[in-house]
Formats: sequence, structure tokens, C-alpha cells
Amino acid sequence: YINKQQLANSSLDTVKKALIAIMAGDKTKPLIINADAKATHQSVVTVMDAARQVGLVKLSIATTQPDG
Repeated sequence: YINKQQLANSSLDTVKKALIAIMAGDKTKPLIINADAKATHQSVVTVMDAARQVGLVKLSIATTQPDG
């Protein structure tokens, strides 16, 4: 998901296109990656790689405490 919109797939090109669309030319917009325990490490790396390739410069990873 990007901005609560599900992507057609998780390929690098699909993620890049979605990021470009939400950037609207502003490479200083922050990108916050929220990944739960079910997300693969590869999925997070793909998003980070896509962000780098489209020129996003503000990247952070949000964490939450597990329930219980």
C-alpha cells in the first residue's frame, strides 16, 4: 500500500511509479515506511530502493510495539 492505496503488485517499477505519482515533483516529501511483522525484509528493501531511485531524500521507518 502507498497512501492507503493497494498497488497492483510489489515490483520495483510499480513502487517507483506510485512514489513518483505522490511526490508530484517534490523530492523533499518525507517517506515513512510502516511494515508489520508479516512484511518480508525484501519488501522493505524494495521500497527503500525505489525511494532512492526516484530521488526521495527523507526516509524513515516507523515501528510499533507488538500487542501483549
